[in-house]
Amino acid sequence: MGGLYGSKWRKSLLEPITQSEVLMQSKFHAVSLNSKSYKDLKEIQKLIPVRLSVPQTIEWLIKVGQKQIKSEIKNTNVNEL
Repeated sequence: MGGLYGSKWRKSLLEPITQSEVLMQSKFHAVSLNSKSYKDLKEIQKLIPVRLSVPQTIEWLIKVGQKQIKSEIKNTNVNEL
């Protein structure tokens, strides 16, 4: 997706910012899920003790997943010694 997007320009280069670069700078992004994954997400959402929106549920899952990954990495490093 090359070319101009609005009047934004790169500061370091004299070429226009592409639409995809502008989207990457955005605070929110659209995602697509297949029907099964969406149903799974809705089931997880019901298990959380407080009511969250779908985006909030996804953010929560990311945080939980990051903690789990860090814990697994830490445990793997300790077990390898």
